[in-house]
Amino acid sequence: MAVRDQREQDADGKEPERGPWDDFFDSPGVDFSDREQPADGNSPLLDAAHLEHKGYAAGPIDFDPEDGTFSGVVAGLKDVIHFEGTNAQELLESFRGGIDAYLALCAERGEEPDRPFSGKILVRTAPELHRKAAMRAAAEGISLSQWIARQIDAAP
Repeated sequence: MAVRDQREQDADGKEPERGPWDDFFDSPGVDFSDREQPADGNSPLLDAAHLEHKGYAAGPIDFDPEDGTFSGVVAGLKDVIHFEGTNAQELLESFRGGIDAYLALCAERGEEPDRPFSGKILVRTAPELHRKAAMRAAAEGISLSQWIARQIDAAP
């Protein structure tokens, strides 16, 4: 489990007390082993960039200790799609269900659903960087847009 593995054991060699984030990451059917988490395991936010469904991605996920619930919204939209759950499986089901319900509602109304990204990026940079990127793209025989897209795709 990612959070506990990164924590140090206490002086007696015992594992630290479990918290709500531990239960979240240990939820059945959900693998977060590739996710880097804070060493203290007490982060108020979970970077949810990897929660994706039908081209939509989750924003940060909050935990409410009073309710014992995790909640978030789909990132990058004018419309609001909220999701919540008491464990990772419930959260994922709510996330996917919210997006499916939103798309169904848009179809029922005959409206185009809001999309998080258009595929167009305006990048402002120093002229030297612009020249360097353009020269590398030209050397590879591709457009500057294609070269930038490759760089983004290759990023970890």
